[in-house]
Formats: sequence, structure tokens, C-alpha cells
Amino acid sequence: MPATRDYGGPSLGVGRSGRRVLAAVAGLGLVGAAAVVVSNEVFQFRDDSRAWPRTGAPCPTIGPRLVARTLALHGLSVRYRVNVGGAEFGRAFGDGDCGMAPSGVGWSYAPACRFDAPALVTVRTAHGETYFLTGLGRAVTAFAGADGAHCYLAPVAGAATS
Repeated sequence: MPATRDYGGPSLGVGRSGRRVLAAVAGLGLVGAAAVVVSNEVFQFRDDSRAWPRTGAPCPTIGPRLVARTLALHGLSVRYRVNVGGAEFGRAFGDGDCGMAPSGVGWSYAPACRFDAPALVTVRTAHGETYFLTGLGRAVTAFAGADGAHCYLAPVAGAATS
């Protein structure tokens, strides 16, 4: 009797070309998902940069001795203090909104606060304490970056811009 080989019944497995198509579809799906994540991050960073502008006139800085003398003369103190990301922000008056804002260097974020009418802003970082005399009724945005503290006065409503 002649020998016959039994290879079994027909299989429903995926062939070589089917695996390649499946790998290509999975790869495209991963690339698409990564593109969505990156574009969301770019849009979020752009929105954050608009919400925390680094524009306007720089706030005038004053020394610690003059701060103590001015506060004592007017019977004031830096009553409101908040710690954000390792930096301490203080103000004499008004309301504040603090958080992490684009640092102005690459895609990194740094502690920042917006104040509506602080009169005086203090920012304490690892570099020391900086005092900004902002004046009454002026909104400001203060940043605590790796290179120290920065503060910007908001433009006065109705003022001419050049």
C-alpha cells in the first residue's frame, strides 16, 4: 500500500501578507495616536502662553530696606502669600490666580501668579527674594523662573499703544 501523508484540514491562519497588513495598520494607528497627543500638547502650550503673557512694562524693583520702610510708613504688610512649585509669591492687596505657566524657555513650565491690584509683589526663589513695586490698581503677572523672578505690568485700559 502506498504511503500517503496527511497534512490535516485547511487552516484559517493569517498568511505572511496578512500579517504585514496588520502590522502596517497597527503602526499607522500608533503614529496617529502619537500625533493627536503631540498636537494637543502644542495647542495647550499655546493657550497657556496666551493666558500667561510675558508682555507689558517690567515692574519696578525695589530693595528690601525700602520695602520695609514703605510698608511701615503706611502700616501695611505682605499679608497674602502662596507657595507654587517651590516659589513663594506675596502681595499686599487684591486677588491672585497662581499656577504653572510657560517659562519662556522651550516647552517648560515655571511657577507664576496673576494679581489684580497688589501694590507690592514679593517673589522668593532659590535665588533670593525680589520685591516689585507695582502701584495701586495695576494688574501684574509675576514669574519665578530658573533665572530669578520677573514681573510684568498689564497695559492700562484705554492707553494708546505704539
